[in-house]
Amino acid sequence: MLRSSTSIARPSSAKAHLNLGVGLSALGHRDEALAQYEEAVRLDPSLPSAHYNLALALSEHGRVDEAVTQYETAIRLDPEYAPPHVNLGLLLANAGRWREAIAQYRTALALDPGLPTAYNNLAVALERTGATDEAVEAYRMAVRMMPNDPRTHFNLGSILLGTGKATDAVAQYREVVRIDPSIPEAQAALGEALEKSGDRAGAAAAYRRALALRSDWAAVRERLAALEAAAPAPGREP
Repeated sequence: MLRSSTSIARPSSAKAHLNLGVGLSALGHRDEALAQYEEAVRLDPSLPSAHYNLALALSEHGRVDEAVTQYETAIRLDPEYAPPHVNLGLLLANAGRWREAIAQYRTALALDPGLPTAYNNLAVALERTGATDEAVEAYRMAVRMMPNDPRTHFNLGSILLGTGKATDAVAQYREVVRIDPSIPEAQAALGEALEKSGDRAGAAAAYRRALALRSDWAAVRERLAALEAAAPAPGREP
């Protein structure tokens, strides 16, 4: 009976360590959380959530190879759970393994199409592999699902600007500065898009806002000076 009781208690004990680790992580006690996840995995190696949380903690500690192994184990134990695919994809992308990352993001989205971060990450990876049209569609999905996230609008604006769609890029950068006007890169990008779409006055205003936020930005100051030098004198036709 004692052996049977001990055997039954182990998975429960693993879950207790897992829950304690989650609580410690939420409080910022990363080292202690990592130890709890490791103990949970030791007590019950078949618990996918323990491997998943251990992978998160290992990644935070810079132990990337070990994190990849834990994500892969979590996926093997529960292949229908999307988040490990997303996070494994991110580690693969960070290592420059873009096509493997794309496969993980696509799997995650097949399991759960309601993951906006997966769409954004997929778009980044697709862009890096030259699949521009697919990347644009993935960014658009991310924007629809996260309409108040400046990063997704900025990323979509950047790829649109890079493919010559300056007017469409302007709309995305305007959303970024509406959501958060304190991002100098967004103001500068808006200036570039406006300039390329023919709105020199709007571009100059955006460049000035960028310089108000980051006064030492030489490239933007030069761009603004070039616009001002090309502007017609007062009372004269351009």
